[in-house]
Amino acid sequence: MNRSMILIFTVMGIVVATGIGLIALQQHAATGDSAKAADASEHLADRQVVAYVKTVPVRKESISASVVAYGTVVARASSIRNVAVPFNAQVLRILVAGGQHVRKHEPLLQLEATNSELLMLAQAKSSALTAQEQLSEV
Repeated sequence: MNRSMILIFTVMGIVVATGIGLIALQQHAATGDSAKAADASEHLADRQVVAYVKTVPVRKESISASVVAYGTVVARASSIRNVAVPFNAQVLRILVAGGQHVRKHEPLLQLEATNSELLMLAQAKSSALTAQEQLSEV
């Protein structure tokens, strides 16, 4: 077996052993808690009343407290569209905001070709001009 398979089986063994240990610890703690609860109920009979509890009926109301939250809003995977261009480019401006609805053929961003792409375009134009001159001579 190669090293990656040995590593995978080792990690799986550690995870299983940890899970079994946690389950055993949880069961041990649960049996200890029931014994402590029985002792506590015996001692409660000897104590004085410290606080009174008042119950109220449940009612439906709106919550008016506002909460400030920070984070990132992520679009659903089904609504994400990839945009590609056939050359290397840099984004100059983004014309839409996240979550904004856009219509078909509406511009999303403004691109600028990189210097290497502009150089290749100039070379292609020069080659095309040279080929046209050679064709006219023939």
